[in-house]
Amino acid sequence: MLHLTAQEAVSKKDSRTGELKRIALLYGVLLGTSIIAGFAAMINDDAATITAWVVGIDTVVVAFFFSLSWQRVLSLLSLRSLRLSTALWTLIAFCCLWLFMFIYFYILTAIGMPYLSVSAAFIRDSWPIWSILLINAFLPGVFEELAFRGLILGGLERILTKKEALFVQAMLFSVLHIAPIIFVSHFVIGLILGTICQRTKCIYPSILVHIGWNTQVLYTEMGDVLFYLFS
Repeated sequence: MLHLTAQEAVSKKDSRTGELKRIALLYGVLLGTSIIAGFAAMINDDAATITAWVVGIDTVVVAFFFSLSWQRVLSLLSLRSLRLSTALWTLIAFCCLWLFMFIYFYILTAIGMPYLSVSAAFIRDSWPIWSILLINAFLPGVFEELAFRGLILGGLERILTKKEALFVQAMLFSVLHIAPIIFVSHFVIGLILGTICQRTKCIYPSILVHIGWNTQVLYTEMGDVLFYLFS
């Protein structure tokens, strides 16, 4: 049996501590912007502009942290992981996500919970369709995945077991979205996206599923508007 020397044990502990600090700092900034946005929405009814600012700030924050630690998640960015099995896992993940959210929304509707529209404020203020998709689908889909399934999940896997890391990042992902009504749904979303990332050892499938689901939600909400514009 191999034993760590005292120096190796200290080095390993320092590495774990450093990883925790990086995760805590990134998550702390992202959570802080969500909390500030929540308070801002309570005193200002311009929800669309607040959302746009938060997404923009979070994008810059994640890009900055990613630029500092990109080598740690370099393997997730490799195009060599793109195989037929990767496409299959992407399809399975999207179907599982769609089925779960269909059931979740059905239950919420059945018990009388109000539906929180993502696009209503943007449509009310006449934002262009492309900007609604960019702010609510594309940017969150890319940069939330780089943050949670890239930096945070990857960092947690160096400290915890893979299963523990999967559950912790899903919990952090759900809490980030603040609203208690979506804690359960976003925890499951975090599990699905984290699982596909671990299975494929690639971040592109989770990005595609994330963007695809956000776009599906927006299309459902804006179907009448899109039909009017393009008919």
